[in-house]
Formats: sequence, structure tokens, C-alpha cells
Amino acid sequence: MFTKKPLIVKKTTVTVKRTSQPTPSPAPSHLRKPVARAPKARPSSLGSPRRDNSSNRDSPIASAKRKKPSRSASATPDFGYDDESSDDVDDFLDDRTKRQKIDPLQRGLPKRNVRSQAAFEEEARLLPIVHAADIPALDKSTKYESAFKGLSEGSVVNFQFPSAAATERFAMVKPMSDTHGYETANDITQTMHMIVEYYLPKSERERFDNETTGFPQRVSRAINKKSETALIEVIEEWNSEMVRLRKDGTITKILDAMDYITPSLAERIINQTFSRTVSLNLKYLHHYEAGTDNVYGELLPKFVSQILRDLRVSSDQIFVDLGSGVGNVVLQAALEAGCESWGCEIMDKYCEVADLQQGEFIARCYMWGLSLGDTHLEKGDFTVNAKILDVLKRADVILVNNQVFTPKLNDALTTLFLDLKEGARIVSLKSFVPNGHKISARNSDSVLNLLRVEQKEYFSKCVSWTDQGGNYYISTKDSTAVARFHAQDSR
Repeated sequence: MFTKKPLIVKKTTVTVKRTSQPTPSPAPSHLRKPVARAPKARPSSLGSPRRDNSSNRDSPIASAKRKKPSRSASATPDFGYDDESSDDVDDFLDDRTKRQKIDPLQRGLPKRNVRSQAAFEEEARLLPIVHAADIPALDKSTKYESAFKGLSEGSVVNFQFPSAAATERFAMVKPMSDTHGYETANDITQTMHMIVEYYLPKSERERFDNETTGFPQRVSRAINKKSETALIEVIEEWNSEMVRLRKDGTITKILDAMDYITPSLAERIINQTFSRTVSLNLKYLHHYEAGTDNVYGELLPKFVSQILRDLRVSSDQIFVDLGSGVGNVVLQAALEAGCESWGCEIMDKYCEVADLQQGEFIARCYMWGLSLGDTHLEKGDFTVNAKILDVLKRADVILVNNQVFTPKLNDALTTLFLDLKEGARIVSLKSFVPNGHKISARNSDSVLNLLRVEQKEYFSKCVSWTDQGGNYYISTKDSTAVARFHAQDSR
């Protein structure tokens, strides 16, 4: 069904338009037809949309059936509801949902359209994705077997997502007992739980997720009993219910009341994307040169959400990840915060996997009926990339995982900070300003004097290289201290 072909990587930026008005927008143009391509991956967290590339290069990366976006040249927001919601919407939502309206960390942020208008049009199309049914054939590291005795290998079920555009094929297979790999049953049941939790009102949730008769529970029972007939019956009933709830406006009413996206929902989409792109190509991403700046560690989704929340990143801001790897953080920020999100990566293989992730992630957000901010993934050295240097002048939040950067690169980064706008914030794993630094006549021209640093704490399971917590730093560009020093010095 799939043939191994060299990965063609084109160079362009994938942009997903954000709708500021609740008017239907056309389906994203960058996700139109499936094209054979190859994935790569980075350990741990996830996230990078696909991009079309203008220059063709051969790559050993495994091909997958799907369109590949290009690039030129990784928890915390919760669902929020507008305080101005009408009485009928408030009546429609349950107490658990309405309580989230008063989250003080989300107050004052611009109203954002969470729902993708185009994904709920009846003519919405299925965008090219890597189907769950494709994973066993593409995953060369795992052996799979039928989930049901006597079931043919080609047997699949079609699963309906909340939008009008989406059904996905799931093969009824499981990893063999002596291997670890993609779990079809877990993916289906976790997806059901998320849809029930965040897309349905209380009255429907109680029926859909009942401890004994709920859909996820029935799927698990059917698989445990090895009953193909029972599983098909449950999935067909689920699909009919999703169509009904979409057509009668139940799902759109819930989504239109939301202001932002919870980390657990974002992480579900991230994990689905990861298993269909990055996980299939991890072996291509483990090669780096020790002692250089090209050493990678991931910020996990939990930590990324904490950063987005701590800094109150909103849909009208610009987020930049310098050293974006496979694009995990870029994608997560675009979905959770709805912001314009940029990344730049220098390693070729990581860039190719990021291209795969970007396209898969954007298509999956569309399947889930969610909008996200514009995403841009650049290839090359971020200290000289023209587009990155330009966007840094407008950026509100810059993320730099400088945990293992050489002193030379950290110094080059501080030079870039001269062009940041006043109030821009830099998130880093190491502080750019040494402890005890003070402005003096000898260093009054140093860029470090423009940075006001705040130390923050992250907790366990936030980064890929350790389960322990640690510190991170928020450096805000603030020229008042330097101005005050020069004013006093001139007296």
C-alpha cells in the first residue's frame, strides 16, 4: 500500500489563517492532497506542522501517505468562557464548565475564536493525514497482530471526529506481547474521553461516558472480549451520535463559548500527531555532534503550558522558539494560545520531521474542529535567518532552550536581544544575566543591563532529560534601569 520513496522537502511556510469574525473561512489550502513523504522525530514532546518545500532533497526518512508542508530554508491554559455569555448559553453549560470563567489568570485576555468555522461546513473535506490504520505498516520497530482472533489484517473501522470533515481509519491490531508500539484501543478511548469532556454538555456527557454503558467502556469491553461485531456496533453508534450533535448545533454551541484551549485537549492532539510522524522516525533524530550547540532536549507539553500560562500569552501576540527542533512548542503555542507562532531549527533531519508534524497537526486540529494561530517554521541558523531576525523585532515572547548552548552562542543571542521591542520577554533555561550583575560605568553599554530577570520554578516531568524539577528564567527587556543610571551619572 505504501512504497518507500525519498522524502521530498520543499521550502515554504505553512500559514493557517485565524478568523477574527465568526464567518466561514475556506479549508486550509496547504493540506489538499496526500503526497508520499517521510517522517522524523525527536524524543519526548511533540509538535510541528508540515510545510511545502521548494527545493527537493533526497532523504532516507520513511515515507507516509500524506501531503508534506514545507519550511523555509515540546500545561496549563484551561477552557475559558466569555463572561458576557448569554443566559441561554449559561443554562446550556454545566457548573463545572461555568466555574472556569472566573480563572483570574485568563481574565483580560483578548477574546479568541476557538472553533474552526470551515471545519463545520457541510462541504468540509477530509484533509490528508496519516491514518491510525497506516501506522503498523510504517512502524518498522514494532510487530503487530490482530486484536481479534481470525480477523483479517486489512479490517478497519472509520471513526468520526467532532467536525464535518473528519473520519479516520483505525486498524484492529495491537503490538505483539514482546513489543511496545502504537495502541489502537487506547487512542480511540482517550479520544472519546476528550470529546465527551470538552465538546458535550453535562446532559450528554453522563450518557456518553457512563461507567458501565459509556462509549469508551463499551469499546474496551469489545476488545477485551475479542468481539469484532460488538466493536463495530459501538463505533457506528458513536459516529451517528457525532453527526447528530454536530448538525443540531450542540458541538458548535460549546466551542463558540470557549475562549482558550485546555492543555489536556491540546496534548491529546499533540500525542496523536506524534505517534503518526515523530515516533515513526525517531532513529533519524538521535544523531548529533557532542560538544556543539546541536544537542537536543525537549520541553514537555506540561511545561510549555505552564510557560504560556505564566506569561499570559494571548492570540494577539507573537511567539518565537529559537532552536525549535521538530516544532513541538511552536505548534502547541499556536493551538493553546492561538498566537502567531514561529520556530527556527538548523538540523536538517529535525526540519524534515517538523514539516511532517506541522501538516499532520494542522489537519488534526481541523478534524477536531479547532482553530490555531499562524505557524511558521524556518530552517537555518537563527542568528542570521532574515525572517527570524525580522520577526524578533515584533515578538512578544521568545523561548530559548539554552540548557546546553555554548557560551559563544549565548553571547550571540544577547546581541539579538538589542533589537527586541520594549517589554518583550525571553524564556530560557539558563539566565543570560549573571548573578550579582550590576550596572556600572564600565558595563553601561551592555545589553544585559536591558534585561530584568525573574526566576521561576518548573516541577517534575516537565523536560525530557530528567524527571526532576528545576528553574527557568523570564528576562523582560526593560530600559528603565539603564536610563535611570545614565540620568544619575550625568548629574
